[in-house]
Amino acid sequence: MHVSSSERGLKRHSTIRVARQALRLLVPLLFLSGPATGVRAQGPTITVTAPGEVNPGDAVQVKVDLSGVESLGALLFDLAYDGSSLALQGIEAGGLGAQGLFAGNPEQFPSSSGMARFGFLHAEGISGDGTFVTLTFRLAAGAPSPLPLALANPTALSSAAAAQVVTTRDGAVVILLAVVSLKSGFQIASLPVRAANPDPAALLGEPAANVKLATWYPAAKEGQGDYVVYTGANVTFEPGRGYWLLLGADRQLRVTQGTPVDPSTSARVSVPKGWSLIGNPFRLPVVWDVAQIRVRRGLEEKTLAQAREAGWVEDYAWAWRQDEGSPLTGRYGLIYDAAVIPGVTSGLDTAAGCWFLANEACELLLPPPSSRAARGGDRALASRRRERSKGSWAVRLQARSRAGSGEVILGVAGEGQRGLAIGQPPNPPAGAASVDVASVQGELPLSVDVRAGGPPGRQEWRLSVSAAAPAPGEEVTLTWPDLSALPKDVRLTLVDEAANVRRYLRTTASYTLPLDESGRRLLLVAEPRTGPAIAITGLEVAGGPGRSGRAVRFSLSAAAAVDVAVMSPAGRTVRVLATRQASGAGQNQVTWPAGGLPGIYLVRVTATTEEGAAAQAVCPVIFTR
Repeated sequence: MHVSSSERGLKRHSTIRVARQALRLLVPLLFLSGPATGVRAQGPTITVTAPGEVNPGDAVQVKVDLSGVESLGALLFDLAYDGSSLALQGIEAGGLGAQGLFAGNPEQFPSSSGMARFGFLHAEGISGDGTFVTLTFRLAAGAPSPLPLALANPTALSSAAAAQVVTTRDGAVVILLAVVSLKSGFQIASLPVRAANPDPAALLGEPAANVKLATWYPAAKEGQGDYVVYTGANVTFEPGRGYWLLLGADRQLRVTQGTPVDPSTSARVSVPKGWSLIGNPFRLPVVWDVAQIRVRRGLEEKTLAQAREAGWVEDYAWAWRQDEGSPLTGRYGLIYDAAVIPGVTSGLDTAAGCWFLANEACELLLPPPSSRAARGGDRALASRRRERSKGSWAVRLQARSRAGSGEVILGVAGEGQRGLAIGQPPNPPAGAASVDVASVQGELPLSVDVRAGGPPGRQEWRLSVSAAAPAPGEEVTLTWPDLSALPKDVRLTLVDEAANVRRYLRTTASYTLPLDESGRRLLLVAEPRTGPAIAITGLEVAGGPGRSGRAVRFSLSAAAAVDVAVMSPAGRTVRVLATRQASGAGQNQVTWPAGGLPGIYLVRVTATTEEGAAAQAVCPVIFTR
């Protein structure tokens, strides 16, 4: 017999009424009947089972099985469930000769009453094993796990054995609260669930002595803050908090016991004054949007941008980025609103943590990832980016050595926008080596130095490159992998005054310099681009294919290294005439030796200055016999 929301008509009400009347007449008779001679009493076993590791929000089928049946006249029981987490959608009964389903079940589905009451009439002498009731529930998105399904008040009645013993087995819905993928190496991790057992060793399945974990306590050292290293009982996992973790291999945690953070409302993360290690409390990435994230201080609430203007907090965060191929080293990477700084990382990954700086104790309210507010709306976000990024640009300078890596973000905010001068968070715990590269204002090192917007002009950034304990002869390579946000009318030049070296960033990819304990100081210069840094004019080829050969003549506007190549019309290199040939400003000439076949050729001249500025010129040449 199937009971659903569509079976609420007169026929169903009539059946239930008749069945209830039959039960009221039958129960007294069964209790008054004595056990029959020679009949062995055997109690049935009722088992409640639910699927394991279901996902929040899924439909769940719970089965009630009956086994060990020798003789049975009637069976009554209640099934208790968590009505706040499970909504009963429908009931299907059948099998084992069930004749009726009645009692206090809802007349209408879905039901969240927390109780389903059953009464069954059977013909005596039946036997069998199997499912005789299937219940369909809808699981709430924020349900705790496991959810018990308990049998209550079970009674089995038989005219042959009225005193039967009933045994029951309860079940539970096991929810896959979180799947946390952790990489090997050094990282800032978080757990997006309130685990039933928050001990890191229990969750990682490791002895406490093998767990390499630390977290930050801002109140330590008289409010200066310090790390607390896990020793077995002093640190527990909490959602919304970040933890430094060192793993020897990739791990995947499947958390099935605990309570998830409600994904439909904003998550509250307490941040005391000073630096805090916070974590993503949700199962999905969080968008770092300064207009959508909110901050609460007492009874006051502001957007993250407004809270920053009020001086409550800073509006950025720092994440840890592992070095590729070297999981024990890495660098801090800025998390910020991409509508403000183009190209910046603008989200906090699942199960990831970061540093956050508060000037006063308050609460950070992170909007749920699934909400439109968290996404900001594609059109609204695009509009904000266009509005805020007018005239703004930023570049990343990354430093890498054998000891690790670091990066600094330099740029100019859009016209009328405020600048960003951001210092570094606390150093990682011992074991995560890194190289520091920073912009220096006075003696203050900055990891982000974006100047306030204004009229275009020359800007200079003083840079410091250093390492805690560089090895003898150690070198550091600076790279600038992405200049896509740099306007075409801005020229960037890296200057190493100690080595008398200049690098033009648009046409060079890196600069390698030696590093000692005192570090190195560099200069990055941004200036309006009024004309080409190097120009090639008057390119011509004199002479013919005879024995005397030919001359490639051209003029340079500045000294440069010159490459000259002869190519086919399809662009294939036929002959190389010069490679990195030093040439001065003014008229220059490169010899094209005699020989070759008649035809159409292209002569290409490329000139590159010491700063890395480059120019190219091409002219066609036709040779006949």
